[in-house]
This record gives sequence, C-alpha cells and structure tokens, in this order.
Amino acid sequence: MKSSQIFTSVISTLAGIAITSLVVYLIPNGWGSIFWFFGAFFGWFARTTPIWNWLLVLLVGTMLVVLFGAVLVLREYLRSKRDEVEEPTPLTIYGVNWMWNYSSSLYATEPASFCPECDMQIRSYNVSQYAASYQSRFHCDCCGWSSKTIEASEDAIHDYVKRRFQQELRRAYREHDERKQDAA
Repeated sequence: MKSSQIFTSVISTLAGIAITSLVVYLIPNGWGSIFWFFGAFFGWFARTTPIWNWLLVLLVGTMLVVLFGAVLVLREYLRSKRDEVEEPTPLTIYGVNWMWNYSSSLYATEPASFCPECDMQIRSYNVSQYAASYQSRFHCDCCGWSSKTIEASEDAIHDYVKRRFQQELRRAYREHDERKQDAA
C-alpha cells in the first residue's frame, strides 16, 4: 500500500470519527438516544411480528450485503487492471527529466520537471525579449543548472510532454496486451 493511500485512509477515518462525534453531539441525549433507537428497533423485531417483516428485513439485508460485495469486487478488479500496466517511466525531454504529479486520489494531473543533476523540481521561465517570440528555459534553484534555450512557449512544452507520456502509456498497454496474447 502506498503512503498516499495510507494517508487518505487515515484522513477518511478521522473525518468519519469527527462527523460521528458531531452528529452524536447534536442529537439530544447523545448516545442514549442512539442506543434507545436500536433497542426499540430490535425490540420491535423480537416481538411476534408477521413473517412479511422478517422477509423484508432478510431481503433488504441480503441486497445490502450483495451490493457491498459487488462494490468491493469491482473496486478490486479496477485496481488490478490499473496495476497490470506499468506506469510510464520518467522521460528526458529537452534535457529535463519529467514525471507525473499525482493528486491525493492517485490520478495523474500534470507532468513535473526535475533537474537532471540533483533531481530537484525545477521551474521554467520565458527568456524571449519579444512578445511575439517564445523561448523558454528551465532553471534549478538548488544546483544552478540551466537548460538550453527551447524555441517554444511553456504551455507548448507542457503539452508536448503530456502527449509523449500518453504515447508511452499506449506503448505500455500494447506491450501488456502482446504479452497476454503470447501467454495464451
């Protein structure tokens, strides 16, 4: 399990505890009311009731268990499909190392540039003296490394890098499919 998944799980648990505490605080008599409700609910079923009430509870309970199980199975299936294909390795484009930035939900958001010398994330800037001309360069604040001047705007560079990552991902999917076919 990745550290970001653990972090997300911990935050979700803490948020659930906080919400539960708030709800209990807002209910008059707090936990006493909650225990009374469940006691009354189960007491209602403990008394002699028509068979239809029991069948309704069994049907709803079974549906909830099946639905919960289906969600877990689907989630695991989708996770395994995503894990089958390797993520694209870092690319070196324009002399700069590029990797994907990931959001807290583990989705790739934007490519990030890193220094080839010290591996610190670097920044790009426009070095053109003319508004109609686009020239960009990357600079590392840590070791002072600078890239060569690139004849493209920062947006065009990022767009090109995104397309190269997508190309690498498609290649990885093709190779994965070919390995599956060869194994069959």
